[in-house]
Amino acid sequence: MKKIINCTLILLAMMVIGFLLIMLSFNIPTNQDNMYDSAQIISGEGGHQTIGVWDLDNFMDDMIINQSVCNKPDSSLIDKTINIWRVKYTDSEYGYSMDRFCDGDDSYCYKNYPVYWHGYIFIWRPLLLFLNFNQIRTLNTLIQVILFVYVCSLLIKKDLKRYVPAYALMYYLVSPIATGFSLQYTFIFYVTIVSVLLLIKYYDVINNKNLYIELFLIQGALVSFFDILTYPAFSVCILLATMLILTYTKNIDINYTKVAIKCFWCSIAWCVGYVGLWSLKWIISDIINGNFNITTEALNEVLYRSANSYDGSRISALNVVSKNIAQYNDLALILPTVLLVLWVVYRKKLCVNKDNLLQFISFIIVSIYPIVWYISFKQHSYLHAWYASRALAASACALICGLLCLCKEKDYSDR
Repeated sequence: MKKIINCTLILLAMMVIGFLLIMLSFNIPTNQDNMYDSAQIISGEGGHQTIGVWDLDNFMDDMIINQSVCNKPDSSLIDKTINIWRVKYTDSEYGYSMDRFCDGDDSYCYKNYPVYWHGYIFIWRPLLLFLNFNQIRTLNTLIQVILFVYVCSLLIKKDLKRYVPAYALMYYLVSPIATGFSLQYTFIFYVTIVSVLLLIKYYDVINNKNLYIELFLIQGALVSFFDILTYPAFSVCILLATMLILTYTKNIDINYTKVAIKCFWCSIAWCVGYVGLWSLKWIISDIINGNFNITTEALNEVLYRSANSYDGSRISALNVVSKNIAQYNDLALILPTVLLVLWVVYRKKLCVNKDNLLQFISFIIVSIYPIVWYISFKQHSYLHAWYASRALAASACALICGLLCLCKEKDYSDR
């Protein structure tokens, strides 16, 4: 009961804080020069730019910047926070709206997008006051690299250096270029890497005070606050894998039934945080508006995104899973993965017993979380496989961690 009360209070506090942060950010003025420069950069690059084997989603970034700087003249702060307005042209759903707006094309209307929190606005709007799109990209990439290096240093400090290659593979597959250069991919990575960092750094405190439920609840809530349905399963998959690593490394007598139960409740807590904070946005918005329009729209959106068909064609579980896996069908992505597996096999000695076999199975179960997400949201995961597939980077990390549990260091002293 105490956990339920704590979780309820946490979600309510996050709702109030999140609403206030977004609302207050709309008081920040906009910098017309940075807005124009950003629009020109996106327009010059085009909607979907490819760098190497990684896609950048400039269409959505145009919309994100559009929402972050939009100042609907007849809209109150509360209305802006609820509805999240943007400038829209009837012949352009997303791309180049800001470019045309900055060039003085006044044939636009205002379009709202109230289903999501769009929590990124309170970050991007202040930044756009001082920086343009490319400058934000540079700063974004630098911060992410620093955070990742810090996580790796913590793994080494906590005697977990054997798992660093697994996290390096994850970072490579999710792509520091994409997460650094595409604003819409950014916050899933931030929420994930900061959660992992906190769990590793403060594991003893979290473990001794049994704060796992709160940690996973907050992570799920932050994902729904910042994200607009990109690759959410990535976050819970990586955090669970990290929790398992620490559990198996820091404990001698392991009760695997208790570990399974802990993983189950942590997963439930993540879902409660994700769905809970998301639905609180609809509820508080409808209370303020005095109707149930946003809740109805949101529920219809969820049903639409989880449908088994699109444009008259049926989407099977096999279709959606295979399409997402196919996004990694490139030698530049396959080769490092294969080489890492071969390195583990060569450098380590396979040592199978009951304990590490159970550990390996637990990582396999965690690795299928993205698959469960794809099957649950077939239409969205199939239609947007080019970015939904990024969750599979977490699956690869979990599987490598599981493989490492089956191995121990070889003895080269006689060579």
